[in-house]
Amino acid sequence: MASLIEELKGSIVGRLELARTAIAAGGDPEEELALACRDIEALCDETDQLYCAAVTSMW
Repeated sequence: MASLIEELKGSIVGRLELARTAIAAGGDPEEELALACRDIEALCDETDQLYCAAVTSMW
């Protein structure tokens, strides 16, 4: 499970870096952050599904 969390953390940090780069290049901060939030929420949902599947298979 720790690797699942580490992967999620890396994905979130990477997505935030993309948003930061886009904002620094002149992108609209609100739009970039909204897109990043949407993507991060999807990453968390996917990780939650994987975690639930792993826990369920243990029982």
